[in-house]
Amino acid sequence: MGGKTTTTTTTTTTGYSVRSSADCPDCNLIYEGHTLAMPCSLAVSSLKEAPMGTRGGAWGVRGLERCGTVQRGAVPCRAVQCHAMLCHAMGPCKAVLLGLLLGALGAAACGSHSLRYFKTRMTDPGPGMPQFVIVGYVDGELLWNYNSLCRTVRPIMGWLPQEDQEHWDAETKKARDVELDFYEFLGRLQVHYNKSGGSHTLQKMIGCDILEDGSIRGYVQYAFDGRDFLAFDMDKMTFTAADAVAEISKRRWEEEGIYTEGCKHELGTICVQNLRRYLEHGKAVLKRRERPEVRVWGKEANGILTLSCRAYGFYPRPIAISWMKDGMVRDQETHWGGIVPNSDGTYHASAAIDVLPEDGDKYRCRVEHASLPQPGLFSWEPQPNLIPVVAGVVVTTVAVIASVIGLVVWKSKSGKGPDLLRIAPDMSPMLTLILSAGKEKKKSYEAAAGHDRESSVSAMVIV
Repeated sequence: MGGKTTTTTTTTTTGYSVRSSADCPDCNLIYEGHTLAMPCSLAVSSLKEAPMGTRGGAWGVRGLERCGTVQRGAVPCRAVQCHAMLCHAMGPCKAVLLGLLLGALGAAACGSHSLRYFKTRMTDPGPGMPQFVIVGYVDGELLWNYNSLCRTVRPIMGWLPQEDQEHWDAETKKARDVELDFYEFLGRLQVHYNKSGGSHTLQKMIGCDILEDGSIRGYVQYAFDGRDFLAFDMDKMTFTAADAVAEISKRRWEEEGIYTEGCKHELGTICVQNLRRYLEHGKAVLKRRERPEVRVWGKEANGILTLSCRAYGFYPRPIAISWMKDGMVRDQETHWGGIVPNSDGTYHASAAIDVLPEDGDKYRCRVEHASLPQPGLFSWEPQPNLIPVVAGVVVTTVAVIASVIGLVVWKSKSGKGPDLLRIAPDMSPMLTLILSAGKEKKKSYEAAAGHDRESSVSAMVIV
């Protein structure tokens, strides 16, 4: 733990060990190609086995498999050089990617298709955790993974061609070559940045999109220790460097030309071929459409009306939710809640905006999704204030009941109880119940006074 003194408390819940460290504030944890943003005080560890393809918990990450089982264990928290645990459903966690990788899973537009590979090398992943990981996604769905412990590409989706051993052998060989390259590359970066000790991370995202019009889009992006490093422009065949150290790699790769040509071939040919292959095998799943159910509501506090728009149960993952006022999109004022997976394979997402209460009826929530023939517009309809109405009904009801009870008591004392049945032959059940109680009370009184019970009942029936 970098020689630091830590104060750790441990409590136990069912199946999990919860740890919190006084010197470990919010930090980023990297696992299976993802960075998990979480507060260490809510970190949870579990070593339970789970079936292949098990989803993550509240962090929204799939594919935490390790050699056939899910292993959630200690992962280094680079920001403060302390250790935390993979978060479970107890913490407000969400899947994010470092720097320029942020949002890459959902980058493809509605109607298009995407293939993404996330590659991560860590110098100190923690006990029993892999130092190198690759995960592949098609349209945001986990496709296959590879790590330095198993050293074999393992298909996750059941519809993948398991019998195509030649394809998976080729993917495994490529993954092993990349693993060696990442070990060497990260070592060079540590020297250039003068960061030989501690925990360090190199990430790469490479992927392609097939757009609705058939055109191709490609991406290659690198990040070092949570910061943008290099990005490849497929059209210009050049790299964009984020700092002076990145310029070193940029110049070498562009001067040699081999790497830029390799990127172009990988993006424009290999990646596209694989994407089409996977789409063909998984078209029944990947091309299905589930319409979102949209709900809009508002909450006013301290003179501000917060309008929230939430879309439930949609598939595929890409969706666009925005708030509009008078036909104009208000993205700068909108707060998005992210796109989060549901247990049934669909997703939910939300967007909120703070407005003046008097302007609430001017706003519309716009939802665009591949399942919708055209974008939907949804407005907030404020609920009427029912408090005065309810209060009036309650007061009236109490007054009526009090009057009836008073009448029952008076009739009972005056001996005119049976005449009460003439008040309202079709009276409400509540009043009938009250009058019945009064009659029973009078029967008991008459019996105690020595009256004949049958004559009393007969008199009541005749009346």
